[in-house]
Amino acid sequence: MKILTSCNVETIGDSVIISLAHGDIISEATNDDVIVASVFAGSYETKLFPHSLIAGLEKKFDISFDQASQSPEFDVRTGLSTWAVKTDSGTVIAILEFEPGADVSEMLIDLTYAIHALLRKKWIKRQARVLLPVLGTGAQRRDVSSVAPSLLKVAAQYFSQLSGISEVVIIDLAIERLLEVKRHWDEYLGRPESTRLSSELAKSVTSELKEMYDHLRLLDSRKYRWVEELWSLLRDDQISSDTLPAICRQIVETVVADMWHKMKPDRNKRGLADDIEDLKNMGLAQWIIGYLHTLRQFGNYGSHYQGTSKTIPESLAERDLLLCLQCIRSILPVWQHWLHE
Repeated sequence: MKILTSCNVETIGDSVIISLAHGDIISEATNDDVIVASVFAGSYETKLFPHSLIAGLEKKFDISFDQASQSPEFDVRTGLSTWAVKTDSGTVIAILEFEPGADVSEMLIDLTYAIHALLRKKWIKRQARVLLPVLGTGAQRRDVSSVAPSLLKVAAQYFSQLSGISEVVIIDLAIERLLEVKRHWDEYLGRPESTRLSSELAKSVTSELKEMYDHLRLLDSRKYRWVEELWSLLRDDQISSDTLPAICRQIVETVVADMWHKMKPDRNKRGLADDIEDLKNMGLAQWIIGYLHTLRQFGNYGSHYQGTSKTIPESLAERDLLLCLQCIRSILPVWQHWLHE
């Protein structure tokens, strides 16, 4: 899949990345993911819609949603319009049933609470992803311009309750639909035009990071979703002001949490900024603390609403993205050394 843009939402635990991506949910999904599909309430005639998401899911997982919907093990349709099934491979599929004329925002809020319930019931593994299309714009025929603002607003206000989810990926095959959502996304976040890497220095820095991935054996750290996400962006030349900042906060959260867990497993979190600052009392070099704070600030750009008032400068430049990558390049070896020594 190709990430178009992303941001992050702070939760009561670690942050959740929200990404907009062009690709196929069915081919992208892994056994640890949660897939969300939407239908008209009680309408599971997939023969009438052979190219729909639920038709593809039935074929891939060899299930019948019509039969499964009769008595699902997880069923909160009465209050939250959602039910779910766990496939033989472990993938959780949540079905959001749209009633005719239902308010899109309310439906999405229902879905958020249903996912929260699935987390409490331990149907969903820690650090899982939630994959969903632009809900309601398929067979439900909702207009993208009406769904997109609701989708992003609900994500910003309610996904903060999804502690345990690492990323929510809004992934769709229709690029036009995604670009329309991105337009609303950028407007909501107050983001200007995207900045990408193009210089020779950028090629050198990204090349060094790719080598570091193998040298530090970061593949062993794939339990952290950002590891795969970052190296996917590097490999596919997708580093930009739309995609990199959102990952920064998860990197800092991981590094800081691992360091404190190594020294004081029972220490209570004080907030990310304080947790970083307190590490200098444990022997971490002041410049590394500075790099962690810098990445935290980049992460804020990737999550916080920037507003309509102009800043100086108005947006991230290529040199800012390079500074971000250089901070990551300096922090990762220290993180790995701290864990293993």
